[in-house]
Amino acid sequence: MKKIQLSSWLLIGLLLWYPVADAASISTRVRILENKVAKQDNIIKQQSSAQKKSLTEMSDGLKQVEELKQQVELLVKQQAKQMKAAKNPEMPPTDKRYAYP
Repeated sequence: MKKIQLSSWLLIGLLLWYPVADAASISTRVRILENKVAKQDNIIKQQSSAQKKSLTEMSDGLKQVEELKQQVELLVKQQAKQMKAAKNPEMPPTDKRYAYP
């Protein structure tokens, strides 16, 4: 009787222990997946901040290029005015190559 009672208690114990072990296994898997998701989240945040930084640098560079373009256009206009004034017959250009310093 004791052998049958002991074996029945062991069987009941194993049947009760199996869901606990299964739950622990699932819990471990969930923890591992949460860790992987957290790492991916950090990587995505780093990449997005790097992308924002590069976009701001690019926009600053474009602003500088636009400013330089405006300066070049202004210089071209000034040079065109000087060339037009030099071709004006009222005031002939003076040749300063042989002028005393």
